[in-house]
Amino acid sequence: MYKLILLILILPMSVFAQEENLYLSAGNNLSTQKSDFRCELNTSKSREYARCYDCIDASGKIVKELNKNLFIMKSLTDSQSVPYFKLDDKNAHYLIGDLKNGKPWNGFFKQPGGVMEFKIYAFYKDGAQVYQIYHDNLKDMLTEKESGPYSVIQEKNTYRDGKLFDGMELVDDKNGDSGMGAIRFVKAGKTERTVLGLFAMHYAELIDVRESPNGYSIESLGRGGVKIGYSPKGRTLDFYDTQKKDVLHLDYTQLPFDQVKQLDQNKPITYFSHHDQLFVEQMTSMPKDDEQLHDKYTKIVFRLVQQLYVKAPLDSLSLLGIISEKVSQSSGIPLGYFAKSEGKAYGVWFSKGETTGKYNVDYYESGKISPKTEFKIRNKSLKEIALILQGLH
Repeated sequence: MYKLILLILILPMSVFAQEENLYLSAGNNLSTQKSDFRCELNTSKSREYARCYDCIDASGKIVKELNKNLFIMKSLTDSQSVPYFKLDDKNAHYLIGDLKNGKPWNGFFKQPGGVMEFKIYAFYKDGAQVYQIYHDNLKDMLTEKESGPYSVIQEKNTYRDGKLFDGMELVDDKNGDSGMGAIRFVKAGKTERTVLGLFAMHYAELIDVRESPNGYSIESLGRGGVKIGYSPKGRTLDFYDTQKKDVLHLDYTQLPFDQVKQLDQNKPITYFSHHDQLFVEQMTSMPKDDEQLHDKYTKIVFRLVQQLYVKAPLDSLSLLGIISEKVSQSSGIPLGYFAKSEGKAYGVWFSKGETTGKYNVDYYESGKISPKTEFKIRNKSLKEIALILQGLH
């Protein structure tokens, strides 16, 4: 599957072959014979076989947009789109959009496809977007279906009051990582699931995140995943393999910081904040020595698991923030851990500060408190501590 993902992402970078001269008539008929509008290839909007053209009038002004080499499911068309939906001499479809003052006005216009290179075309009526039709690259990635000479446009996004009601929405990382993006799937105005995409040289990963009544399901597609459950006592993690077979169950106890002494002081303790309150968490069912989770699941899955301390509404940007380690989350902010190895302490140790709601933090190395001043935090709020600790990484 991931070989195909990389192929799909590489194809748009290929050099486009020289195109024959194309023209559009005033009635939107496509021809290689000189006509009313000369069409020039727009390489920045063209992807794979789906070509986009700027159509220019006699004065040199771009007045139309042409998108060709498409096959559009009949169920996606309607009466208002008929003038902008045509067949060429090879029985392939092409779409037309009319611009007004350089902006989309009537017809179909190519939209940004995100890092996963979706082919999306928005239909406009009198300058307002009405709906979108698109080719679902995600299905190709999951079924290992390679693109043919035509892009099949088989899905539709519908809107109510300017908001997505049914369909999908692409969200690219706003923190500057061009290799990350998300797809939010919506039904009847509610998010059903979010698929995160991470792409780098010789690497690709798709992560499906779904919310359940008492937690989340997080699956690295093709690699297995985990179900997270929450209760007043803490949370549970149930890891499963590529066949959906359960392979490991873990229990975690969560307590307010002032009850930390109820935990086993010889086992690792994790600190996290939520709504400006400090909490501690401890695994109460330890995995066997031969259960090497980190060899079975990706670090991205673990990063999500480690930061979803409490159940909270998550949007696409929040999830991208977690995996990029650049955004603090409403699902709990990690503040470090404290553990012992061969009787020696290491990690962060919290204690109450002089002022209510503020804390002190010491950092242990090889059983001793570090003498470094930057590791001594005194009488700071949890937000201040989070920023200081983030700066030390």
